[in-house]
Amino acid sequence: WMRKGNWYCPNPRVKVPFNNLNVNVMKNCIYIVIVFLMFYGTSCQEDEISFFTDSRFIQFPYGENTLSYSFMYSQGSDRHEVLIPVKYVGAKLEENATVAWEIIADKTTAVAGEYDVLLEQPFRADFYQDTLRVMLIDSERLKEQSVDLCLRLISNASFEASTRDSLEIKITYTHKIDKPEWWSQEVVDSYLGTWSEVKLTEFVNHIYAGDYGALEASEKLYYARQFKYYLESLGKPLYDENGGVVTVPVIG
Repeated sequence: WMRKGNWYCPNPRVKVPFNNLNVNVMKNCIYIVIVFLMFYGTSCQEDEISFFTDSRFIQFPYGENTLSYSFMYSQGSDRHEVLIPVKYVGAKLEENATVAWEIIADKTTAVAGEYDVLLEQPFRADFYQDTLRVMLIDSERLKEQSVDLCLRLISNASFEASTRDSLEIKITYTHKIDKPEWWSQEVVDSYLGTWSEVKLTEFVNHIYAGDYGALEASEKLYYARQFKYYLESLGKPLYDENGGVVTVPVIG
């Protein structure tokens, strides 16, 4: 073995031009760096085209935009206002503007008189997110079925609507009395007992109309006891649609 600088050659007859090897390595490194810089520069230019623009692109902030509501939780009101967040990306909004949207007729089953919505709504300056409003209106047929109201953002003088997956929203609403998802076996055993239409109606109208399943255990216990006190205050048994007495298992 022969030592050539910091490099070993197994064949003593072969003369290795060590200095030339260093030069070749350096050349290759410089070439790689140049190619990388060229690629990075191109990428930056492409990014500038996408983000540094005078345009503003309006969209809903969530990928899947489906909302639902039941007038069971309206506590006697025949109207419910839905607040829908909307945002844009692009040039900062220096003055108040308007957002435009339209009703998607072939996807909407709600009829006139079951909703009220302005198709142009304000978007405040200096904000990148604001709120659109839709008024849902109860009707007799909602006691038997659900309806859909579908809306789509559209372009106007202030915003461009080009993000396909985030331009539409569907609102499904009803007044049917269905067992809510939060009425789990835990709720049956520890708090409110067996579900019935009458029990749910009384609980929602007189005790708590929110998402009971999202509450802490102490809060669930509190509202269950309040419901028990309410039933006792009636002075006579309350019967459900099956002829059973409405009771709760909670103690206290």
